[in-house]
Amino acid sequence: MTTAFDKQMWTSRSHATYSGFKIVPKLDFSQHERDKGIWGWVVTENGCNALPAATWARSQDEATALINIFLAADRDAGKFWNLLFAMRHFAKAAAAEAKAA
Repeated sequence: MTTAFDKQMWTSRSHATYSGFKIVPKLDFSQHERDKGIWGWVVTENGCNALPAATWARSQDEATALINIFLAADRDAGKFWNLLFAMRHFAKAAAAEAKAA
């Protein structure tokens, strides 16, 4: 159920535009209990979700990074997921290495 507070939050949050995509706020996008009640950001193009599987981000910066990955994957869903998982793997490995140093 959408409350007056939710409507006020929606209208008070602005959207961003990046590489022809619109990054817009969305409440409660995740099904995970840990994410209930937080705002997420979705990437749209021509009013529709642009990223595979209605992917959402926790910030506008993260959404921008997802757009870059999507474009690097030539808008191909399989390539998008492969690049995203590879980047997360290398980021975790680099963080572990930095922590050990």
